[in-house]
Amino acid sequence: MFRSDFFMLMGLITLTPLAQARAGGESSGGGNAVVCFAHPAIADRVRANGGVIQDAELEHINFIEMVDLYQARKPRGFPPRAPEMVPISNDERIDDAQAISEFFQRIEKRMESVSNEQRDTMRGLREEVMVDEALRFHSNPVRQTRDADLEIELNSPACTFTTMAYNEIITERIVYIHFDERLFNLKNTHTSHSRLSKAVLIMHEFFYLVARYQHPEVVSSKKTRDFLGYLITQNTGMKVLRFLETADELGFGKNPEIDYEFSSKGLGIRYTPLLGSVPAYEVVRFLVGLGINISGAVTVPMPIEEYLNATYDKYLGDTYDAFNLALKVEPSLKIGWGLNGAIATLEALLGERYVDNSARKYVQGDDEIKARTLLAKLRPFMVEGQRLAREAQSLRLAELREKLLKVPYLDSETVQQVMRDSEAAMNEAIELYAKLPIVKSQSQLGGYDLQDFHSAFQHPFIESKVRSATSSLHTALRNALLPDSK
Repeated sequence: MFRSDFFMLMGLITLTPLAQARAGGESSGGGNAVVCFAHPAIADRVRANGGVIQDAELEHINFIEMVDLYQARKPRGFPPRAPEMVPISNDERIDDAQAISEFFQRIEKRMESVSNEQRDTMRGLREEVMVDEALRFHSNPVRQTRDADLEIELNSPACTFTTMAYNEIITERIVYIHFDERLFNLKNTHTSHSRLSKAVLIMHEFFYLVARYQHPEVVSSKKTRDFLGYLITQNTGMKVLRFLETADELGFGKNPEIDYEFSSKGLGIRYTPLLGSVPAYEVVRFLVGLGINISGAVTVPMPIEEYLNATYDKYLGDTYDAFNLALKVEPSLKIGWGLNGAIATLEALLGERYVDNSARKYVQGDDEIKARTLLAKLRPFMVEGQRLAREAQSLRLAELREKLLKVPYLDSETVQQVMRDSEAAMNEAIELYAKLPIVKSQSQLGGYDLQDFHSAFQHPFIESKVRSATSSLHTALRNALLPDSK
């Protein structure tokens, strides 16, 4: 049985809503095969019987192959060239289960530098599904499910289609994949069902099932076949970016249940100003896919705010004095709140901070002395927070560099350019946090406030560095070939 906690652990799907809606034995995902016979009359008889192959007809099969594999072998490009398949062991000293598991592992490793999502799907298939009792084998024909979009021209009238497997949702927590064992393990005097075809059949049923949960509105067996065609072939000239785009288009990309946070978790700066840009979105998706943009990563303001929260009682009284001084001298200059607001208030009073595009000194005599004394006491807290932020971001950059350097198709110059841009943007953001622009307050009381930190990140310098970093990665992804299986 496929456990819902397994899928949730994989980060792929949430079973409950869809499974409840579909519970009751709905079946789909026909794993169709191309099967050819010694005589066209036998193929005609099978077609007339809806694709069912009787026991007496098994010995007359001289070719059988999963449709996905049959389709993937077709020549492509110009001049046309048959693609190379990810290899599977045909060593008879190991059994089919081991050979297929090793085949899945090859694809899993191939995806490590492309998409953790696809890597984890293959790992789940290899480690969980392959040994699960949900795989049910029958010694008789299984329910025939012919896809409406099965538009594949067969080479001979002696060939036709038959269903070798289909999946069935029983309840919220129980899903079965049914196989026609006679065909799955076929071996007669003419041919046998290959290990590669067996592996692709299992992949088709599992990926189709996953897609039904992720994208029920767009899922189709054809899209599953097309996607698997990219996973199991190599040396085709497929580029990494095109593969990621294709995965999205076919329903095997971003899980709509996952809300990716486009923030400083990736390159250390917010992507919000750039989300209208396709390259920026694709790069963030790529970083997320490699586990670089991970939950809980350090954001630019986080270390500063954590430090200020931890030392709140040490500067609280001085912030009250700063705001009270503003209320005495110029109430409209009581700006924001907390340490950042108190520093901005004192700097505005002293003429050291622009307000309405100009700087004006509001305090004299004892008030000026008090303002400077308070500022001297408060600034060290912000300086220490910035130091901790730089320290945290240095660790973050080191992690980013390490992960990017492991990607075989990213050259060192691309990585270094990304690191330079990221570091410059993060340093600017840390400085900006302590010098947020003073803007007119949106409250009915009027006055002034500090600009929202995330809005302030649309600073031209920061945005230019983000664009440079994303452009470098996007160019590399657009030019890099999808890695081959080792």
